[in-house]
Amino acid sequence: KHKSKNYALKRRNAQKTRKSRKREPKNYARKYRKVQKARKNKNMKKILITGAGSFIGTSFEKYIKNHQKAAEYEISVMDTLTGKTVSEAAQEPRKSSLSAGDSKQSKSSVEEPDDTNQAESGEKAANSSVQVASGAEAVDYSEKEWDFTGYDVVFHVAGIAHADVGKVSEEGKELYKKVNTDLAIDVAKKAKAAGVKQFIFMSSAIVYGASSPIGKEKVINKDTKPEPENFYGESKLNAEKGLKELDINPFKVVILRPPMIYGPGCRGNYNSLRKFALKLPFFPKVKNERSMLYIDNLCEFIRLMIDNEESGTFHPANAELSNTSEMVRLIAKAHDKKIALIGGTSWLLKIMSHFTGLVNKAFGNLTYSNELTEYKENYRVCSLEDSILSTEKSKK
Repeated sequence: KHKSKNYALKRRNAQKTRKSRKREPKNYARKYRKVQKARKNKNMKKILITGAGSFIGTSFEKYIKNHQKAAEYEISVMDTLTGKTVSEAAQEPRKSSLSAGDSKQSKSSVEEPDDTNQAESGEKAANSSVQVASGAEAVDYSEKEWDFTGYDVVFHVAGIAHADVGKVSEEGKELYKKVNTDLAIDVAKKAKAAGVKQFIFMSSAIVYGASSPIGKEKVINKDTKPEPENFYGESKLNAEKGLKELDINPFKVVILRPPMIYGPGCRGNYNSLRKFALKLPFFPKVKNERSMLYIDNLCEFIRLMIDNEESGTFHPANAELSNTSEMVRLIAKAHDKKIALIGGTSWLLKIMSHFTGLVNKAFGNLTYSNELTEYKENYRVCSLEDSILSTEKSKK
């Protein structure tokens, strides 16, 4: 009996051993997946966009989420007014007045450089914009409680722009300084204190001043010194100076000075050209050159800045220079419409330029040199013509 009991015990133990061996591969696979997931989360870049509802911010968020390496990034968006992160659905633009002192109430918006004279047209505003009621003071951002803990990168797009810098009150000019300069520096300081590794700031080609008059060349190269012509450009350049002082390892600062930005969902000067292309049977043929930047090319450039943990000042732009007349023709072509380009009109446009700044803004020249726009990796994911086709397809 004793022997039979020992035999039965050994048999049960053997059966348990066989069963555990059968489960071992599954358990091992489960543990392996957990380990891989933990490693993946550890290497994932956590990015915070400060400035909810902006064209650039929302475009970058969508670009990353649809990228083949999307699993390597985690993106959040913060409303700088509340200090809270918001969902993509909550990033709907809202209107706000810039200053009660203006002759016409203007609109302030999340900063998006659109041209050398101004940022994305003040036609829109966003959740991170500043509201100034009659007699009210600007929001004091220095007292805001922002939590940047756990983020690797802060991408700062919050700010204000104006459609007509010639019609801004002194109160409005002070607001530019508080938001475009002081806010950017305050956010960077708090991000650095929280252990953020990289701060990306959207500046603009506006720091180099306006486009040259029609018929005159203006090429910006590595030796060109910034010379802003108005308070808006000064607010961006002063922010750059303050941020560079914080660029001390391990905190890295990236400053981007893009030219006019366009793409699906954009506003501003591109839409003006679009209206001409769709409504006019002809358009002036002018030989001008401008650097421009398609939104997807910008988004890829920003992604590379993050991946390569860059610091410094950069000037991303399309590989091809743009010509205003050719742009109008390509936009019309995207809608199967022919538009006649009429030559011999430069003399008339030059005369008109003395009465309105719109002529030089549309037909003036401002380009970046090739050496200034090149990067060690290709970021131009879309050509000029394809980018216009993609932009117009989104608007149909």
